[in-house]
Amino acid sequence: MSAQFSKNSATTYRFQRFHISLQEGHTLTVKQKREAPQPVHMLQGDIQSCCGLLCVCMVVSIMSLAKPSALMHLTRRKYGTAARLWEAMEPYYFTGITGPELKAAIDELDLPLRLTMRHCNEDKTPHATSAASVSEFAVKKLGNGVLTMLAYRSLKDRHAHWQLGTGVSGVTTGKSSQIDTLLTLDPAEAAPHWSHSNSRLRMPDSKAEQRAGHWTMDGPGCYTPEPVRLISAIAFEPVD
Repeated sequence: MSAQFSKNSATTYRFQRFHISLQEGHTLTVKQKREAPQPVHMLQGDIQSCCGLLCVCMVVSIMSLAKPSALMHLTRRKYGTAARLWEAMEPYYFTGITGPELKAAIDELDLPLRLTMRHCNEDKTPHATSAASVSEFAVKKLGNGVLTMLAYRSLKDRHAHWQLGTGVSGVTTGKSSQIDTLLTLDPAEAAPHWSHSNSRLRMPDSKAEQRAGHWTMDGPGCYTPEPVRLISAIAFEPVD
């Protein structure tokens, strides 16, 4: 059977791109040096505000800076990267952590990582970074295959939450591609099966909402899609 295509019409299709180290299967894994593939997702409990810590643990695991098994027990580790990470992040375990606080804590660890951040000051001070700039930064970094932590503020109940951006999705027509979805690992959701993500942030159709930095969050735990605003994005890149 052969398919015929018109030379005058551009083919349109959806695409997805994910971080190269992730391996989908019965559970999402990462392949580290001389190690069997290890599960990468970490699950947040009901009463902790440790979503930022767990996203950092997933970054460190994906980038082979610590073993997932060590990170799963970081509160009991006495030495190594996992122990140092817990020492830096323990004060925020039940309170949550802002973008500037998280970047400062990780920079102090002197890991072979270069962190760049866009953070929206929600008090609307003059010359503050806008939520639209945070969104633009996130799309650019994730589109280039860079792991990027994303913090959003719910437009419903004002709660804030961290997810780990692992990739993008969008539409290609001919030679033109447009990203319209950020694919994420959410520590508040169960580990993904046969997928590189367990949640997503969809760009709204409204240009006004896009300029306001608004997205629609979808995930298995969402009974209805939730409108959110991106307030922080932190990109993690290896130091050459």
